[in-house]
Amino acid sequence: MGGATLRSGFTLVEILVAIVVLQVGLLGVVGTLLLASRTLRRAELTEWAVAEVQRTADSLLAIGAGTGGGQASSGPGELRWEVDGGGRFRVEYHSGSEILVAVEGMANPTGGGTGGGEGG
Repeated sequence: MGGATLRSGFTLVEILVAIVVLQVGLLGVVGTLLLASRTLRRAELTEWAVAEVQRTADSLLAIGAGTGGGQASSGPGELRWEVDGGGRFRVEYHSGSEILVAVEGMANPTGGGTGGGEGG
């Protein structure tokens, strides 16, 4: 009676290999989720910064600002603007040391805005 015996199931080595493969896959998924989360946060900040810069640029156009500049803390960053004597303006939103959004334009010399926009 020296025949081979049949065994069912998995060996310990096969189980360990399966666990390692699953862990590598899970690490990839977690890494992707973290990157997606960071990208979403950055996109939301950029969207918010664009709205702030546009609002400030519209205000500068509406009042026909002469010369000068300024800055203000706005959310997690800082809003900066400059207007030269020729009516040119630049509005920037800084996040840390990085300029996240910048807009340049020319103010209407009559102080009446750009002449476009919503009417009533």
